[in-house]
Amino acid sequence: MKIWKWNYKESTLTRSNHLEFSNLFLDGFIGEKMSDNWPTIYMEDINKKGRLYDCTGLTPGKPILNEKAVNNLAYFLDGKAEELPLKHAREPYYVINVINVVNCLDYEKSDLVIHDKYKVVKDIKRYVFKEDMVQGQAIFKIPEFKGSYIFVTDEFRNSVLESGLTGFEFHEVWNSENSEPEVISLEQYLITAGIDRAEYSFKDVFELLEKGKAFGNGKFKLQNNENQRMLIGEVTTDGGYRWIEPIYYPSSFLDMKWYLVEKSHL
Repeated sequence: MKIWKWNYKESTLTRSNHLEFSNLFLDGFIGEKMSDNWPTIYMEDINKKGRLYDCTGLTPGKPILNEKAVNNLAYFLDGKAEELPLKHAREPYYVINVINVVNCLDYEKSDLVIHDKYKVVKDIKRYVFKEDMVQGQAIFKIPEFKGSYIFVTDEFRNSVLESGLTGFEFHEVWNSENSEPEVISLEQYLITAGIDRAEYSFKDVFELLEKGKAFGNGKFKLQNNENQRMLIGEVTTDGGYRWIEPIYYPSSFLDMKWYLVEKSHL
């Protein structure tokens, strides 16, 4: 049995009514129902000539599906997630709110990073799940990161592959038959080669991005797109980047030191 982290290949949509959407993403999608108070959200294409996918998104843990993908995956989503509608001129879209939170992480066998002050899990270097707890859980979140990561089993992933749905990415995080995960550690792809080694604050970065610069720290990379909107790139297991146009900036970015790096071709 394998567990996969569900991501999307590329962010192809952006929001029209920015404030409403930002508030929802800050306060919601934490494993609880949102459908009763879900407002009308309007979406637009980032690039009207760009490729379209069945699965896209704006931030990790909040994938957006078109109607084709929702219909194909209805069996797995039923009772485990909400399909919250988004308005788009071309076709209906739905942002997926997973409400199935399973306390299945094996603390003794997983490699966890614990916050010194708050004594909570702030990162997981190696996942080990309790197999009896994830049996029959085709899609779920875990309490430690219920606002971000979505996990799926082989059954869900195989259905996506067999249906020919596009835009999905799955990163293997656990194999019950293997004590070590097959997924390549993101640490192997840390940004180490910069144009210079000077350190920049996030405030400095924000100003220099408008001048066409790019900055990195660990697994993250920042640069502007052709419309001068900031993009966040996160290193993937194949050494590339998965780019998103953020609704808000992670607070941790404010305290990080950034390094000037080569700009990616998008």
